[in-house]
Amino acid sequence: PLTQYVSKLKEVAELPLKGIVASHRKLVFPVSFIGDLLRTISCIDPATDREFTHPRTGQKGMKHREECRTVEDIAYIYVVYDKNKL
Repeated sequence: PLTQYVSKLKEVAELPLKGIVASHRKLVFPVSFIGDLLRTISCIDPATDREFTHPRTGQKGMKHREECRTVEDIAYIYVVYDKNKL
């Protein structure tokens, strides 16, 4: 569930990291990016978020986005979640 993910993100934020390597980008994210993720998750609202269907698997969920404040090349952070597992 999302609550466990948030808990693990907070644990990672406490580690002495210098950056976060993304597997899909040639970019090292600043550790402060975790704050953007946590902020995005805290703003989730199933009443206003959009329905989302994964293009490959067909799995349905909800999608929420917030402005990314820590990485210049990224405009928004998207979180896809199951509203039944909040």
